[in-house]
Amino acid sequence: NNKTFQWKISIPPNTTAEVYIPAKSNKTIKANGASIANAKGIEYIKDEGDRVHLRLLSGNYELSSKL
Repeated sequence: NNKTFQWKISIPPNTTAEVYIPAKSNKTIKANGASIANAKGIEYIKDEGDRVHLRLLSGNYELSSKL
């Protein structure tokens, strides 16, 4: 979608998920329209080349990144 990755994801109650988002840096990722640095329930793990490793707590998220 116009060189933007978009993902709506739901993590069930009492669980966590580890996800990999295609992005060159965690600074280019937004969750629910805001930087992931300010997002509740999202823990940045590390950059891994052309993707970013995150841990998500239970909840609903709309993640996006520029490719």
